[in-house]
Amino acid sequence: MPLHAITSGVLHVPRGYEWIVLAVFLASLAVVLYVTTGGRR
Repeated sequence: MPLHAITSGVLHVPRGYEWIVLAVFLASLAVVLYVTTGGRR
């Protein structure tokens, strides 16, 4: 299943923006994991 079909189907992302959305999603996920695993001292 193409990435565009997934992103446009779930988030209605215009063609060409899939990787931007994916990068933002992964970045926010990394921040959440960093905070929840005790990144803050």
